[in-house]
Amino acid sequence: MKNTIFFFILFSFLNSFPGFSQSDWYYEFPLPQGNQLNGVYMVDNSIIYTVGRIGTILKTQNAGGSWIRQTYAGNEDLTSVFFNTADQGFITGANGTLLQTSDGGTHWDSIAVPIATQLNKVYFTDASHGFVLGDSGKLLRTTDGGINWEPVTIPAPSITALYGIHFPSATVGYIVGADGAILKTADAGLSWTRFDLVASNALESVFFLNDTTGFVTGLNGLIFRTTNGGQSWTNDASWNNYSFYTITFQDQNTGYIAGNNGAVLKSTDGGNTWVKMTTNLSQETVFSLSFSSPNHAFGVGTWGTIIKTVNAGVTWETLSTPLSQKRQLSHVQFVDSLVGYISFQWAAGDNDSMLLKSSNGGITWKGVGQGANNTISLYAMHFPSRDTGYISFPPVVERTTDGGTIWNGISPGYPILSLFFTDNEHGIAGGAEGKILHTTDGGITWILEGVSGQPFDYRSVYFPDKITGYIAGGINVQPIHGSLIYSGVLLKTLDGGSSWTIKDIPSNYLYSIHFPTLQTGYACGDGGVVMKTDDSGESWTLFHTSIPGRLIHFTAADTGYVMNGTPFIYKTTDGGNTWMKMETGTQYNLRSISFPNSKTSVVVGDYGTILKNPWTQPPPSGIIISKKQGEDLSVNCFPNPFSDRITFKVNSNNGKEAILRITDQLGREVSGQIHIKLVQGESSYTLTANNFTTGLYIFSLTVDQSVIRGKMIRQ
Repeated sequence: MKNTIFFFILFSFLNSFPGFSQSDWYYEFPLPQGNQLNGVYMVDNSIIYTVGRIGTILKTQNAGGSWIRQTYAGNEDLTSVFFNTADQGFITGANGTLLQTSDGGTHWDSIAVPIATQLNKVYFTDASHGFVLGDSGKLLRTTDGGINWEPVTIPAPSITALYGIHFPSATVGYIVGADGAILKTADAGLSWTRFDLVASNALESVFFLNDTTGFVTGLNGLIFRTTNGGQSWTNDASWNNYSFYTITFQDQNTGYIAGNNGAVLKSTDGGNTWVKMTTNLSQETVFSLSFSSPNHAFGVGTWGTIIKTVNAGVTWETLSTPLSQKRQLSHVQFVDSLVGYISFQWAAGDNDSMLLKSSNGGITWKGVGQGANNTISLYAMHFPSRDTGYISFPPVVERTTDGGTIWNGISPGYPILSLFFTDNEHGIAGGAEGKILHTTDGGITWILEGVSGQPFDYRSVYFPDKITGYIAGGINVQPIHGSLIYSGVLLKTLDGGSSWTIKDIPSNYLYSIHFPTLQTGYACGDGGVVMKTDDSGESWTLFHTSIPGRLIHFTAADTGYVMNGTPFIYKTTDGGNTWMKMETGTQYNLRSISFPNSKTSVVVGDYGTILKNPWTQPPPSGIIISKKQGEDLSVNCFPNPFSDRITFKVNSNNGKEAILRITDQLGREVSGQIHIKLVQGESSYTLTANNFTTGLYIFSLTVDQSVIRGKMIRQ
């Protein structure tokens, strides 16, 4: 194959800032975030912590009115949280993760433990005595408030995992786990005896009203009760359609159980009978409940679900975005720095809007137009201007000229997979089975262009100017007589789409093409293929990566991004020679990316995920982590990136002292505490940093109860 160069490159799985594991994206939707939450703990009626997947740690100081994202040097899935004092807490997670804070979560530090498997639960009987439960039957114990943790031997045979623990008294405690395993201690956890339930299902949670009377819950509706310290058990078989993950009692009579399909049960007779409560949940699973008083409770679960009651469960308020609003988002495009659109897959009954629209750079989004009220997959969306746009859901193409309020069908007669308009009237549609259509009147009429007899799928269209354009796609073929027939196709036009030339490329099926300049362009597809041209598509360099790309977008000739329908984004800054795997902080698959301006990216994906990334060069100086009521506080640092010195300008209505801390990517302090005397208005402090090595640093500025954190880069 002529005019093609092959490169086999080393694919670098690096974070967006190597060594710094926290995501630079944050959730704009759903709110307060969308990752699954596995554990919740109420310190009191106002202060609550919850943890979940991809390193999620949230704290509220106003009973869920607003949430603060807390961070640590990692992004493991987190499983439980427990505070043994008002300020000292612990978190467990995957890969032996055990975190500790002594300042209410302002800082979370890793504790080294002799376990590399997942840790599922942390629990304290008092301020000093605590336990950690893990996979493979691992059990740790502390007697000094979490400073030291020692392994505890449990009886054979081995247990796949330990999940739940409760001590009704200082010495008597119970643990449950996989395969119906139940453990009991009578000496404060020094030794354990084992008596398994006649049930192969996992037991998830345990609670005892006293040393002898208690309950365990588990999968497939298991609710077992004992009145003799676990020697015998009776089962409430009324709930076989549910799986239950948490149980708790507030007194001898009042108890709660939560599980899948939105189930929260309540008993008022000591667990003899259970009644399902109304929670406004349906498909969600509640994994954890926490009470701070008999009336006040929080529950958390799948899809970022947070529920709250202030009247002992009579009513439950949903504080997170409802699942019904979490659509499958497929495309995002910003026309300029303010106006952007998001398309989504329509579901039955989903007729409240056609698209989502932002008029303020992605800060807020609202539905526009009216949906189709049935299940439809949208294949393409393109807006050549603020008000005029096109969407395709085969075989229909619809057009709006008023920013999405009113839509008119302009069916070209063929299934359309991709769209691109060079202005409001001139556009190209790439279709299935080798169809390319051209319109010069905004889609009122379409001209079918004859290109080849091959039934190619044309997946992506891009025009770097009004007359030069490209189409990428492919056809599924099988090897013939042992010789691989390349399935990718790429076409070029020099007359605005009236005629097309097939370019000779040995490539797999291509899904996306983009040109950041007239000369430089990129395409991606199956088999980790990324192609590059520096001569307007006449010849292509073929890179073999491990990214099965579905979308490619470049912001400059050498800086670009590939997405492949996973939670990760891949970035290059050297024209595709190497790629960095970027953590996004979401567990959901991402589909599309757009840039309102050179400093901001917006990413969309499954379950309504909208992420925004302001942490581009230069990064913003600070984000508020917590703020004292009435405090007016902001900070800017410059230059950023810096070389030998960096200046912090603090604006505050507080004339008190600020404490500045700077840590490296591993959370180690590199500056010590720096005390800055503030004046009302603007205060300035210049830090000499010529002993800092090149890389990313985090600053934390504390004034009273207010904390601001930000990133600074030594270049």
